[in-house]
Amino acid sequence: MVESASSPMLSIDVEFSGGLEMLFSNKRQHALSIPAAGQDGKPADIAYLIDYLCQNVMDDSRKDLFVLDSHLRPGILVLINDADWELEGEEAYEIQSGDNILFVSTLHGGTHTYIRCWDMGTDVDLNMDMDMVGIKCIHSQAHIKYVSGSLQVSTRQDGRL
Repeated sequence: MVESASSPMLSIDVEFSGGLEMLFSNKRQHALSIPAAGQDGKPADIAYLIDYLCQNVMDDSRKDLFVLDSHLRPGILVLINDADWELEGEEAYEIQSGDNILFVSTLHGGTHTYIRCWDMGTDVDLNMDMDMVGIKCIHSQAHIKYVSGSLQVSTRQDGRL
């Protein structure tokens, strides 16, 4: 991804929300200057930006929380200048200087999550962030199911909820 110093650059604002910011130095907003074209000479598009972000901006080793098979992971909403990227051509949208691109993970449960632990015979109300890493707080032998707006966890031997 190294470009020559004489390459024209595009100034853009990139924002992350819904937990994605933790993959990018816990910063929601990044003012970036990216090459106007890739090494192949093609204009910088969203696909190029996603790769650029992974190679040059992401400081977390969990790249798979952002991309899957070199494409943006399902469950991440992208807005280009406040418009859904589906209206703009998705990964093929050619980036313009001044663009604002927002990536929002829709795969998070907020800061207050209700968990029913059947093996304990009680309901447990947890105040914890259930973003991408929050689920790892649960015992590895637990069976997890999302039912009627609540996350249900069972550590019973038979795995029934």
